[in-house]
Amino acid sequence: MKLRETLAKNNQMYFENFIKGINSIYFKEIEEIYGNNYKNDQNELIKISKEDRNKIFHGQITNKFLERSELIEKIEIIKRWCEKIAIIFTKEIGYDGFERNSYRKANSKLNLKNVDKFSTIDNYKKFLKTIDRSKK
Repeated sequence: MKLRETLAKNNQMYFENFIKGINSIYFKEIEEIYGNNYKNDQNELIKISKEDRNKIFHGQITNKFLERSELIEKIEIIKRWCEKIAIIFTKEIGYDGFERNSYRKANSKLNLKNVDKFSTIDNYKKFLKTIDRSKK
């Protein structure tokens, strides 16, 4: 419960933090897990998250006068990313990270590097600071 509270209180966690966090603790990097089209899809997601994310998720009009088809295309990129990551992580660790109750434990033992980053709440807070995008 403390890990959840710590993460929930941190308002600096974004898409890039997810990537940096996984890359620093999992034995494979997201690019290797994702495979083909990683760079292109990641660049598109970063662009969407910076420019259109709130508009898409809140059903608001963008200042770019995007057509319905353009918004649907952006949503498809987000869905493709999530589905691809979910499928691979389900195979690798037995949990996709997107379903309800996302803080439940995976069925299999995870092989993580740098596990000391989670040994205490203070270490976890420090870890979150290392992946914080505002600390560049």
